[in-house]
Amino acid sequence: EGWPYGSATSTWGASEMWPDGHQLAIDPAAAPGIYRIEVSFYDPATLATFGDIVTTGYLAVSGAETPADGTPLATFGDGVDLLAVTTGDSAWQPDQPATVTLTWRPAHALDAAYTVFVQLIGPDGQMAAQGDQPPLQGFYPSDRWLTDQPFVDRYTLTLPDALPPGDYRVVTGFYDPATGQRLPVVRSDGSTGDAYDAATVKLP
Repeated sequence: EGWPYGSATSTWGASEMWPDGHQLAIDPAAAPGIYRIEVSFYDPATLATFGDIVTTGYLAVSGAETPADGTPLATFGDGVDLLAVTTGDSAWQPDQPATVTLTWRPAHALDAAYTVFVQLIGPDGQMAAQGDQPPLQGFYPSDRWLTDQPFVDRYTLTLPDALPPGDYRVVTGFYDPATGQRLPVVRSDGSTGDAYDAATVKLP
């Protein structure tokens, strides 16, 4: 925080352009993940902000939660690798929330802000539950992704209270919310499609 390169804004002239720069010290205890850089102005006397809060970019804090290596389970579009999938430590139960954790590694930012879908497909082939949201709940849109920087993305499915027992498939992928068009996927075995069977869970 501080005056833009030491120059009080009260001295600025109309329509002038002022260069500015700031150094950010990352807390050593900061959790691994993606962080958003925002810029705004505020009155130091009242701490009241004015004008827009602008997102200028993102940075990654690496750690054990964001593995960078590994053969992808699947690749979506022209370079979005799915590195890992977990479905939690406890058994899934009807009428209970269930968490699916996905680790992505994008080769670059995508051409649009896509939505991720996570679906639970029953033994009968019908969708039993669904959780759709932009990556990191909209915090990190796919058209702003950092190159080759993996990140962990969590989704919660609310399971219905009456589900027959059996094996259920967890299916995931991307779609354009404006058109509904899904990104193509190439699975690790070379097969293709528009969705990836990420896991199988058993319901009692």
